[in-house]
Amino acid sequence: MLSCPTFVRKCQYGNLAKDRWKDAIFSTLYKSFGVSSVSTTTPLNGQDWGAVFGCGFSPDGNLLVAACENKCMLVYDPHNARLIKRRFNTHTGCVNCVRFLDNRSFVTCSDDTTVRLWDARNLTNELKVLRGHTSWVKNIEYCSTAGKLITSGFDGNIFSWDINK
Repeated sequence: MLSCPTFVRKCQYGNLAKDRWKDAIFSTLYKSFGVSSVSTTTPLNGQDWGAVFGCGFSPDGNLLVAACENKCMLVYDPHNARLIKRRFNTHTGCVNCVRFLDNRSFVTCSDDTTVRLWDARNLTNELKVLRGHTSWVKNIEYCSTAGKLITSGFDGNIFSWDINK
């Protein structure tokens, strides 16, 4: 059995066989948790959303949005573990992180170097696309009192965005 740091390091360097991935994850991380799964619905039209890289709750706890590997985001009702909406091609790269700003709007970031603002009621088009990073954007933080969105990425930069402009 691998320790967690060893497992993560091997994954980062590509030294872990893909067929052993799930077994290693379950045996090192999740076996001791009493995990209940959210919907395992078959992907729509054979489309696969891949790994889930991050997720976030709306402040009122009525929505859960998952950021997925294959340019996708999933919106769940966490009260009954029901998948409400799938949005493929959310970005042109992996969706890495999601952060709610209020009960109806949230932000995603991606390997495509963009940060996108969404209205949870209508996911047809993003409200705003923020550009500035030159490499993968991996994290989002939000300060509601200042109205500032903070993003960080593999380009070594931390950006502060005034989303009210």
